[in-house]
Formats: sequence, structure tokens, C-alpha cells
Amino acid sequence: MCIAFNCSAPAPDGKYCTLHEKHNSSSSGPIKAPKEIPKQTKKTKSINAQLKELYPVFLQKKNFKCEIQSPECTKTATCVHHAKGRGKNEILDQSTWKSSCQKCNSWVESHHAEAVQMGAKVSRHKKKEDG
Repeated sequence: MCIAFNCSAPAPDGKYCTLHEKHNSSSSGPIKAPKEIPKQTKKTKSINAQLKELYPVFLQKKNFKCEIQSPECTKTATCVHHAKGRGKNEILDQSTWKSSCQKCNSWVESHHAEAVQMGAKVSRHKKKEDG
């Protein structure tokens, strides 16, 4: 009898029936481990390396003062907020960066309308004007 789960077919070789032998034989070589998918692309790694160098310089230029000033502000900037998001062309555009404390950075993401009103968030999708 075949030793495969729930199979009662005869096993000529003493282990597997002809159906299960194809899947369990070592004649096709060892089973290869699946190829590991990288967590980041080479381009993303390069951009992140640039940001790691640029962020501290940017924060120092702003004297580590939080520019967002939300109701939850701690006043000391520890990170950089991307007012236009971290899209394809915006991530390295320092004209859209704002020095921010972590609380303000989180506040902007959870209070979209207020953040847009105060200029902490800018739409990447501009409407074309008629004419």
C-alpha cells in the first residue's frame, strides 16, 4: 500500500503508488528552497541611504523646531514630514519637507482636513485649470 496520506493504491516499490511516486521521488533532484524576495529594491535602498544623510542636516538647519505645531506638538523636531507624501518624485524634494515632532507627524496623517488647511499636507494631484 502507498504511504501517501489517504491513499490505498498498491505501491510496487513498497513506498508510493505510481501517482504519488512522481511527487515524492528523488529522481528530479533535491527540492530547492524558494528564492528569497528582497524587502527593498536597490533603488529604494539607495534613496533611503540618501535620506539617512539628508534628514539630520535638514533638521539642524531648522534648529530642531517643529514646523507643524499641531495641538499635540512637543515643539522639538525629531523627524521630517513630507507634505506632498513620499511619492516617486517627491521623496527627495526638500521644498516639500517640514521639520516635525513625531506627535505632529502622526497627527497630520489622522487629521487630513485640518492638516491641509494649515499647509502641513499638500495634494500631489493638481486639477487642471480650464482655459
